[in-house]
Amino acid sequence: MLAWIADLLTFSRVIISIWLIWLGVTQGTRALPQAVIITLLAWVGDSLDGWLARHARRPTRLGKYDFPIDVLLTWSTLTYVTLCGFLPMWLTALYTLLAGITVAALQRKAIMVLFMRPIDLTCGMVVLTEVPGVRWVVAVTLAGLAVAQRRRLRDRIPRWVREMKETLSSLQQRGTRDAENGTTPTKF
Repeated sequence: MLAWIADLLTFSRVIISIWLIWLGVTQGTRALPQAVIITLLAWVGDSLDGWLARHARRPTRLGKYDFPIDVLLTWSTLTYVTLCGFLPMWLTALYTLLAGITVAALQRKAIMVLFMRPIDLTCGMVVLTEVPGVRWVVAVTLAGLAVAQRRRLRDRIPRWVREMKETLSSLQQRGTRDAENGTTPTKF
């Protein structure tokens, strides 16, 4: 039962991602308070589905898609903010292209996370400046998620830092090898 509920919560983030884009196309900034609330619900659901999945007796069916669904939700919020006119379309397209090329070339989850955090911060700034009525809701929700996930954050943040260091070290070694061999560095 817990695995089924976890999968349902995971899948709800796909629906919310589509809903955010639909809101951006059809209602724009008029739907900003609604977009904030459903996005917060999606991230609370993400926290809950992880907990439920870890406590379920059987594996979830959608667990292996959890991170790609998180990426989808993050990019959907970026798309919503762009459709509302808070960011120029060319900037969003360029950022998405840069993220896609970098992640495809380096194939590291830590790199994708690195590209997701500026989106979170940008969307957060839009909310704080444009929807003052939900500031406390956002603050309390984020604080609650941080407290609820504190153990996982203590594990994940050092793991992310290690993966970033490994990626940078790998890139340095590749550059040094290319220089020693007199070859041109790989172009992306």
